[in-house]
Amino acid sequence: RTIYYRYARDDRIQFLTHFDAPNVQECYRRHETIAPQQALVMANSKMVLVRAGELAAAIVREVGAADLPPVRAAFIASAFERALSRPPADEERRRCEAALAALTAVFAAEHDSDPPARARASLVHVLLNHNDFITVR
Repeated sequence: RTIYYRYARDDRIQFLTHFDAPNVQECYRRHETIAPQQALVMANSKMVLVRAGELAAAIVREVGAADLPPVRAAFIASAFERALSRPPADEERRRCEAALAALTAVFAAEHDSDPPARARASLVHVLLNHNDFITVR
C-alpha cells in the first residue's frame, strides 16, 4: 500500500527488498511474486509493530480508551476501515471482540503497564497482516 516513498539507487529501503521492490534504473512494473519471507517480514518487522501501535493509538484518540464493549466495537470498526478500507463482517467483529477481551486478560496477567492498549495494538498488527491489506485486487 505504499504510494509515495523516496527510493534511490544509493538509498534503498531494506523493508521493500522483501517485496521485490523495483530497480530504480528499470521500469517500475512489478511482477506478482509470493515468497514466505514476505509474510515473515510483515509479522516480525519492528517497523510494522511500531506502526500498528501508532495506528491503534490514533484510533483510541478518535473513539476513546475505555475498555467497554461499545468502545471496543467502535475501535474494531475504525481499525477495519483504516487498515482494510471496509467494515468488519459480523463474524469478524465477534472474533475481534473476543480476541481483544482475551488479549487484555493475557497482558493483564503478565502485569503489562496498559493491557488494553497492547491488546488493541496486537489486533491492528493482525489486520496489517490480513490478506485484504497485503493483496491489491
